[in-house]
Amino acid sequence: MSAMKLWKELILYLLVIIIIFMALFPPWYIEGEGKFKRLLPPRRYHFIFSPPSGFYRIDFREYIWPLGTACLLLLLVWLEFIPDRESDDGG
Repeated sequence: MSAMKLWKELILYLLVIIIIFMALFPPWYIEGEGKFKRLLPPRRYHFIFSPPSGFYRIDFREYIWPLGTACLLLLLVWLEFIPDRESDDGG
């Protein structure tokens, strides 16, 4: 196995791990009331199946965009590495 192929696989696995952690730990915020409804306190990151105590909600604007961007990056990297994988298997 060449060093370049090893680096390519390492990058792919690292991106997959990052996407998994981004999906499992979304940003949470407290929804304000009255005239302070739009003011958001600092975000907290918690495990998706164990939300923080209080009236926290997932901030989907800060959750979907980075997660989608990371998935798109993974797709582009994977598509970039496919020709190398096919040429390695064929020869």
